[in-house]
Parts: sequence; C-alpha cells; structure tokens
Amino acid sequence: MKLKDINFGIIQGRLTKSKAIQKFPKNPFKEFITAKKIGYDFIELIAESRINKDNPIWSEKLNLYKKYTSDNNLLIFSACDNFLISNGFNRHYLKYIDRLFDRLSKIKINRVIIPLENKSEVTKKNLSTIIIYLKKITQICYKKKIPYLLIESNCEFSVFKKIKKGVNSKNLFFLYDTGNRAKYFPDVYTDIIKFGNNIKQIHIKDKNDKGSNVILRKGNVDFPGVIKATKKIKSKDFAIVFENNKGSYPEKNSKKNLKFIKNLF
Repeated sequence: MKLKDINFGIIQGRLTKSKAIQKFPKNPFKEFITAKKIGYDFIELIAESRINKDNPIWSEKLNLYKKYTSDNNLLIFSACDNFLISNGFNRHYLKYIDRLFDRLSKIKINRVIIPLENKSEVTKKNLSTIIIYLKKITQICYKKKIPYLLIESNCEFSVFKKIKKGVNSKNLFFLYDTGNRAKYFPDVYTDIIKFGNNIKQIHIKDKNDKGSNVILRKGNVDFPGVIKATKKIKSKDFAIVFENNKGSYPEKNSKKNLKFIKNLF
C-alpha cells in the first residue's frame, strides 16, 4: 500500500468546535469546505444512535451532500452507523438498516461501517446470531448496490475468520480502529498483519491508559507500527479516517494529524 493509493477522510463533527467528541455538527455542510481546505478527500457521514431528523441522511437535504462534495472536489465515500451500538441486532434493526441503505444508496455511498460494540458486541454466546444477521445485512447491502460492508470489532482475528466464513460474502471487510484495538492488542503491527487484506479501512484514534480518546500522540497507540503494517496491505478502495479527539482547535489539529500520518509513509 502506497500513500497515493489511500483516500483520507475525517469523521463528521471532528471539524466543528464542541465539547462532545462524537456529536453531529449543527452545520454539517460547512465541514466540507474546511475538509477540502486542509487536505482531506472526504468526510465520513454518521448515522447516530437515534434517528436525528436534522441529519440530512433522514431529510430532504440528503442531496446537499452530493452538492457540497462536488463543489469542494471531495468524495462521497463512507458512512458509519452508530444506531447498532445502542440498539443491537433484532428484526427492527433489519428494517432500520434497509431504510438506511436505501437512503445512502441514493448518494452512491461506497461503504457502510457497523460497529460491533456495546449491545452488538461479539461474544461466544451470540456469535452464531451475529453471523445470521450479518448475512442478511450483506444481502441488503448487495441489493442496494453498496459495494462494501465493514464491521468494526475488538474480536480476535480467529473470530473474524469465523464471521467471514459464516457470512460468506465478498463485500464483507474489516475496519481497524487503532485506539480501540490497542487496548486489547498493544502490538498493533502484528495485529494488523493478522487481518491483512481483510482490512478495508482504518480509523485513526489514540487512547490513554484510562481508555479515553485523547489528542493524537498523547496516548499509547504505536502509529509508526500502524503505518508500517498498513504498507503491507494490498486492497483497492482503501481509506484512513481520523476519529481522534479534536481538541480545542479542530481545524488546526486535524491538519496537523493528517500531515503526521502521511509523513509516516
């Protein structure tokens, strides 16, 4: 993997000043202008833990995402569904995800990330159930013509292999979150090498001993190790997305963080 082969993005809300780290911005379209200005290729859209009618994903303003990406020469690339974290897998979620994928397909999204955390966390007890639901979700993904479904998890690679085999879908890949996984697998280089080409995207995040999302390079993540391993991945449509603590100066910090990671290549 070379630098030129990677699309660099930033999570929605990370370019807006606010006390909360993970919060949908009041003016989501302004961030597209800032993203282009400081060198990003796209903004990763978020669907929150509850349906927010102010989020263009759920309103008549959806097509404005196409306008602002086009006007600023950016990509419409990825979306992360946080609804699953708070609600878990059930038949109601399948109805929700069908609706979400339908909305996102209208703007030709390249991939959707579903985090297997909290109520959707992978355990030995629910592994078979998760596989059943992911199989249905990948089928919906294919039906809506969304190229990739990425799962984010802190599971062992052996567990992911079982999921991959059970779901049996060519469009299912792994999202590697550096901050979350470093807590359980401090040797991130070896961890990334295990997953290899199954990784389609990386979330850049740093965490301290308390597990708090901190300013990049203030935590425990071995970023040189992350990039060293990433160079060995061979995967088209690869992306690195910044999900780190934005601090008091989001624009300044985000520009600095992008430069730091790119320089490691």
